Amino acid sequence: MLYVGETSIHTKQRGQIRQCAWCGQAINIGEQYAKFLCFDGGSRETVYVHKECNEAWMELSMAEGGIVEITRGSQERPSKEKTNDGM
Repeated sequence: MLYVGETSIHTKQRGQIRQCAWCGQAINIGEQYAKFLCFDGGSRETVYVHKECNEAWMELSMAEGGIVEITRGSQERPSKEKTNDGM
């Protein structure tokens, strides 16, 4: 059974540079990103995505009527101009 937890938005301040699950690019210092937990059977994973990639993923999920699984790093990163400044 697949379950996705609540999404939180952050601005990368320091620490490990992670890869975006949507586009595969690095989430660099100063960039906004979303983070959520994904539970699938007995495994748990923390998923990191750029803020604009998260918005594209959520749009796709709404269009598909639920959770949409993707191949990690397989999607194109949307332009930052499309996103809202508000969190």
